Amino acid sequence: MMKKGFIRIFYIIIGSVAVGIGVSLFVSPNNLVPGGVTGVAIVLSKLIGRGVGTIAFLLNIPIMILALWKFGRAFFLWTLTALFASSVAIDAFSVISPLTNDPVIASLAGGGLIAIGVGVIFRTGATTGGIDVIVRLIKLKKPYMKTGNVFLITDGLIAVVSGFVLKNPENAIYSLLTIAVAAAVMNFVLYGADEARLLIIICENEKEVTNALVTELGVGVSIVQGRGGFSDREKSVLISAVKNQSFYRARQLVSQADSRAFVIVSSASAIYGEGFKDIKNTEI
Repeated sequence: MMKKGFIRIFYIIIGSVAVGIGVSLFVSPNNLVPGGVTGVAIVLSKLIGRGVGTIAFLLNIPIMILALWKFGRAFFLWTLTALFASSVAIDAFSVISPLTNDPVIASLAGGGLIAIGVGVIFRTGATTGGIDVIVRLIKLKKPYMKTGNVFLITDGLIAVVSGFVLKNPENAIYSLLTIAVAAAVMNFVLYGADEARLLIIICENEKEVTNALVTELGVGVSIVQGRGGFSDREKSVLISAVKNQSFYRARQLVSQADSRAFVIVSSASAIYGEGFKDIKNTEI
């Protein structure tokens, strides 16, 4: 249990450093607003001259109370840890000169780093507070929505409002670019690309094909009996899921076992069950 706790803290620190670099060395110096409480903090920082991390921490206090009420003590404590670490990282990196004055580069690099950091923290079961907690609440009501897409909506609204407040529509556009990049990267970090391939194999040598897949790759195979509409011959329909890294080997095995097999391949963004994701896990 203690080892798992240290691992979570390690990933929270890594994620916080990524967020700190993204905000302090790319986004904030170029007057971009990445959305969320951090975005609001950047706007307030320009107005009152206080540190972004400090303002973000103060704004998060009422939201953290909400997190404790809705998600419980464990989530609250881990999120508080991540919130503190990310706030410290943002203020720590703010003393370093920005790495670029190009708003496009800042949008791409800053948005990517922030998304990687928040995504890594999300995978520990924590959040960085603020809008992240609100996103978790929205996900309870709309579990089918991807986390990055929810951020795109909430943070996009904040970026648009900030453009009016700061009277800088050009930066608002760059901020929207930052948020769009962050949403895409976050979805990739949290959900990955297509996780697996779904194979539908129509063949006559079902035993050879099944044996090859089960023995060589250790994957499950479901068999359904069918009939060819063109040939009017009895055929077996094999259904199997393989991870991406095993796909080409699976295709080779099918070809060797039955060179006349007809194979349909489709991408699967998520597969639950033995050898894949735990079906009991709640999506982030």
